[in-house]
Amino acid sequence: MAWGLSMVDKEDVFQLIESKSTVEKWLHGPKILLPDYKLPSGSAEVETLRKVFSERNRLVHPKSMVQKDGKEKLAGRLFKPTKFSDLLVLIGGYFCLPFDLADFFRLQSPINGDCFPIMAHRGSIEHAPQHKLVRLSVSLSKAPSTEEKIM
Repeated sequence: MAWGLSMVDKEDVFQLIESKSTVEKWLHGPKILLPDYKLPSGSAEVETLRKVFSERNRLVHPKSMVQKDGKEKLAGRLFKPTKFSDLLVLIGGYFCLPFDLADFFRLQSPINGDCFPIMAHRGSIEHAPQHKLVRLSVSLSKAPSTEEKIM
């Protein structure tokens, strides 16, 4: 968002967007720049984004129980580790999410004639099989030339 807003001299709008959750930023922020932008809220990419930040918030912001004289004053939340089997299902989506979202964003209309910067160093990180928005065939020596929509 910061890149796009700077391309149209609207850096001041960034402060309004900055206070939103990351998921909200991805769902609605680009509409300021790209009126036709639509990231389907039910897509696997958005669900992975929600899970990533839910897990992050659970780890970074634990809720403590407070007692005074043996009486509970503030209820806490018992910290339960994520099941290993659940992590195995989600881990591929977690690692490739930035690249899959960048690939999706690169298909949006140029801003003042400039396309979204390329994340060309994907390396061995494959698309998560559950992420099906849009896949690009990318050559590191030239801009993307084909797109493959997977339904």
